[in-house]
Amino acid sequence: KYTALLSILILSLFIQVRFEVANFILRPFDVLTVLFFIYTYATKNNKQDQKLSVGFFYLIPFFFIHFTSALAISGQNFFKEFFQIILLTLFAFVLSHSVNKINYKKQIIYLLQGSLCIMTFVIFWHLYNGYIVAWKQLPDSRIIFTILSILIFASLNLYEKKVKNLTILLFIFLLLVLSSGERKALGIFLFLLSMHYSNGKILKIIFTSFAGIFFIAILVYLSKNSYIQTQFSSLLNLFDSSNIDYALSTGMLSEKDTFSGLQRAFVFNISKIYFLENPIFGIGTNNFVNLLLDDYYNYPKIFKAGIHNEFQRVLVENGLLGLFFYLLIWFKSWIRTKNITNIALENGLMNKLQYTLCTYSIYLTLLIYVGTEASSLRSFVILIIISLLPDYLKYHFSINPKNIKLN
Repeated sequence: KYTALLSILILSLFIQVRFEVANFILRPFDVLTVLFFIYTYATKNNKQDQKLSVGFFYLIPFFFIHFTSALAISGQNFFKEFFQIILLTLFAFVLSHSVNKINYKKQIIYLLQGSLCIMTFVIFWHLYNGYIVAWKQLPDSRIIFTILSILIFASLNLYEKKVKNLTILLFIFLLLVLSSGERKALGIFLFLLSMHYSNGKILKIIFTSFAGIFFIAILVYLSKNSYIQTQFSSLLNLFDSSNIDYALSTGMLSEKDTFSGLQRAFVFNISKIYFLENPIFGIGTNNFVNLLLDDYYNYPKIFKAGIHNEFQRVLVENGLLGLFFYLLIWFKSWIRTKNITNIALENGLMNKLQYTLCTYSIYLTLLIYVGTEASSLRSFVILIIISLLPDYLKYHFSINPKNIKLN
C-alpha cells in the first residue's frame, strides 16, 4: 500500500492540472504531499520511523538560502517561496520515512506503468487537438518522455531476465520521443541506451553513441518532417552560439538558429551582468525575470523568458553562497552513493550494469535535465531525490543475506 501511495504522489507531478488560489498555484502534487505527510507522521510507531535520513539534512542550508533570498524582492515573493519550501520539506520528510517501507522493485514497475498511462494520454490529447508531432502543449506532462527513458532502463537493470521483443519496443519508444519534439528526452534516451549496452566502458559508449546518432539521423531524414528535422539539428548543434545581433536587427532567425537556442544564448549573456552585481548572495530568488522585463522591456517577447539551467539560476539569483550549498547536495550524494555501490559490487550484491546505472547514469541523466530545464517544482523534487538516493541504496543493500555493513 505504501509503495502504491508513493507512486501516485510522484506521478501527480506530471498531471496537467492547476488551480490559482490567492495568487498561488495549487497542484494535485501539493495536496497529495500534505495528505501523505499527515499519514506518514500519524503512522510512525518505532524508533526507526523517528529518524530522518542523512540526505534530508543536506537540503536544509540551500532551502534556507532559497526562501530568505526571495525577501530581497518583496514580502509576497518571500511568502510564496517560503510555502513552497515548506511543501518540499514535507515531501522530503515523506521520502525520508519511506526508505524502509517500500518494495523497491514494485516501486519502479508502478512508476513505469503509471508513466506509460500518462504518456498515452498526452499523445492522444495532442492527436485529438491536431498535433501530429510537437507534443509539448501540456507543460507539466511533457517531461513524461524523459521520465520514461529513465524508468525503462532502470527496470531493465533491475530485472535481469530478458524482455521479449525488447529491440522493437525500444524502437517504438524512440519514434514516439522523436515525434514529441522533446530534445532532452531524446538526448537522455540515447545516453542511457549507450550506457546500457556499453556497460559503462568509454570506448563502447562513444561507438554506440555515434551509431545511435547516425541511426536517428536516418530516421529523421526519412520522416520528411521539418519540425522533427529542426529539433534534431538543434540538438546536434547544441553548443553553437546563436546570432543574437542578427535576430535583433532583422527580427528573423539566422538559418541555423532556433528560438529556444537564441533565448538561451541571450539569457546567458545577461546572466553574467546580473551575477557581477552581487556575486556572493545573488540578485534574489525570482528576480532575474523581473530585472529582465524592466531592463529589456523593448526587446521581443522571446528574450524575456527565465533561465533554462538550474545551476546558472542558482548562481545568478542566490550567488556563490547558494551555488556552494546546491552543489554540496549533489557532491555529497554522489560520494555516498559511490561508496555504497563500490561495497555492493565487491560483495556481489549488484552486477556491473546496475553499478554503472546507480553510480553514473542516474546522476548524469538528472544533471542533463536540471542543466537544460527552466527552474520549477520538478527541479527541486529532483534535488530531493538525489540527496536521498544514497539512503535508499544503503537500506536496500543492508538487508542482504551476507549481512555486510555499508558505510
